[in-house]
Amino acid sequence: MFDRAACAAWRIGAAVHVDVAALGALARLLQEAARCGIAPGFVNKSLAAFGVSKDRDTGEPLPSPQTQSLPEPLSARELEVLRLLNTHLSSTEIAEELWISVNTARFHIKNIYGKLGVHGRSEAIQRARELGLL
Repeated sequence: MFDRAACAAWRIGAAVHVDVAALGALARLLQEAARCGIAPGFVNKSLAAFGVSKDRDTGEPLPSPQTQSLPEPLSARELEVLRLLNTHLSSTEIAEELWISVNTARFHIKNIYGKLGVHGRSEAIQRARELGLL
């Protein structure tokens, strides 16, 4: 449905033209992700943009994302980096995936560790799971 270039453009805020059928398919995929508890914050914000607040099959309200219980919440970009940390990509690979420099990726990782109060990748992943961020 979306190719890598379109996804990259979307991430940086460029206009991406999608036909109506693709939008319907995307909304259905987002609803399935909500039922499975996948990235609840992103999914619910995306569904809200579609004006969807109830499961299309059951009519039940969609699950709400857990709120971050951090003194300083992670930024949207830090959450993206955190999710990629969970895939065991190197800092260089994370930078390539997000189209940022390696130094910027490392800067985000350092900020994530500080905000989560941890000292390494495995601790960050564990803490993020405890907080419902992953």
